[in-house]
Amino acid sequence: MKKLLICCCVLLLAAASADARRKQPSAGYVKDGVFYDVKHEYSFEVHDNWSDRIRKNKEDFRIVLLQENYGIPADYQQAEDYTLVPRMVVYVAETNMGPGQFVDSLLSPSYDSDQKGEIRREFDMLNKMDIIPKGRQRLTIDGYRTDFWSGEAPYAQNISTSASGVGGKRVNRSYMGSIIAVKKENKMLLFHIMSEKEFFNQVSTEATSMVNTLNWGGESDEDSGDEGKS
Repeated sequence: MKKLLICCCVLLLAAASADARRKQPSAGYVKDGVFYDVKHEYSFEVHDNWSDRIRKNKEDFRIVLLQENYGIPADYQQAEDYTLVPRMVVYVAETNMGPGQFVDSLLSPSYDSDQKGEIRREFDMLNKMDIIPKGRQRLTIDGYRTDFWSGEAPYAQNISTSASGVGGKRVNRSYMGSIIAVKKENKMLLFHIMSEKEFFNQVSTEATSMVNTLNWGGESDEDSGDEGKS
């Protein structure tokens, strides 16, 4: 009897392990240059110059896009791995806040929440010290209220310029980043864009052109007469 119980436990553990290894459904898919989110029913174009890392459907992070053939700063020509790869991270949050209020909560040093902690994991700009605001726009995308914030974050880096690690130098540079928040009903679609400062204009132009193709199924604020107030 004891042996039978042990065998049953082993089988149950094996089944649980198999379930854990089973491939989890993806958040969406890219087809003909368009990303489709299967849960939140929005889509936007993905340019050929960007590679995609689609997340699991159970996550609030939906997709990460990395720019290909990106520029290398002069300081890093002998140490290219120090370059921040330009990226756009997409996240969907449930909230009663408006777009501007939500972005303010992410930037506020005094506001804290589990959701903000989760977002900070991959919105790297929020983890930088001494962020300098560079601009803000209130606009609409696909008919929905949108807040577009951008900022700069200076940083210092000690880099090795030889394989042996003997040679090195200290560089002072800046990152640039943007957060685009689009609100539909109680869902906030967030796009986080970030790169080295001198390449940000080109990176941002490519990234925002993809965001501007957003197609979010259902009634927009303009169609429904809703101004998106929480």
